[in-house]
Amino acid sequence: MFTPDAQIDYTESGGVAADLPTVKAWLAENLPAFSTRYLHSLGQVVVDFTGSGSGVRDEADVAAYFHNPMVIADGQGGERVVEVGGVYRHTFVRTEAGWRSRRLHEQVVWTRGF
Repeated sequence: MFTPDAQIDYTESGGVAADLPTVKAWLAENLPAFSTRYLHSLGQVVVDFTGSGSGVRDEADVAAYFHNPMVIADGQGGERVVEVGGVYRHTFVRTEAGWRSRRLHEQVVWTRGF
């Protein structure tokens, strides 16, 4: 889904902004805190083709709304649901392997339960 040189920014939700290998390592270390129960929904995707090489549109700005409820331990032997909602903002480029994201910024619009 990403180009090898992709830059990903999860700082608005307490994460990192870095290259793909760094973000993958951060996700592998931090996602287990949300147990095995989470849901990630995407909707209302908007694509704006922007670049043109030889008359072919080869870049696109893409925005997609997301809603991400997750179950976490409450620190007292129980658990609670927390939610994050916002917009993923991508810059996609056309590659020989197909469309890939070169940049992702997770824009957090709302949270609940934290």
